[in-house]
Amino acid sequence: MSTRVGIMGFGRIGRNVFKLLYPRDDIEIVAIVDIADFKGLEYLLKYDTVHGRFTEPVWVTGTNMYAKGRQIRMLNRAAPGDVDWGAMGVDIVIEATTKFRHRETLQRHLDMGAKRVVLTVPPREPSDVDALVVSGVNDHVLGPETRIVSAASCT
Repeated sequence: MSTRVGIMGFGRIGRNVFKLLYPRDDIEIVAIVDIADFKGLEYLLKYDTVHGRFTEPVWVTGTNMYAKGRQIRMLNRAAPGDVDWGAMGVDIVIEATTKFRHRETLQRHLDMGAKRVVLTVPPREPSDVDALVVSGVNDHVLGPETRIVSAASCT
């Protein structure tokens, strides 16, 4: 059984997360949420001037992106709470907008059915997340009770 992931924010950080998760068979990206035009997001994914081209076949038709033989739903939404993650069976939301960094806002992802939230930037206050994790340094603090986690920095 794969972990089902939703990505909120498909800017540079969201696209890089997508590129890291894309080849994995144990993770399924089920939704990408952004306020931008879907065809524009497809173009930016394919032709990143800093990180290079995405050479795998990927295309957008209507409100779906197709990659690795999978259909990924695309939604134009602006904020946590605007997406019914539970209806899509999303386990983890990658919050990559960099706008929403307070616990009360991040909690809306959980309220809408996500089981966990990974914030790709530091929170406004350390108390806004259950854990501020630097992979390989203190990732031992992660446990079943950690539901909102910050990856400490997008760099």
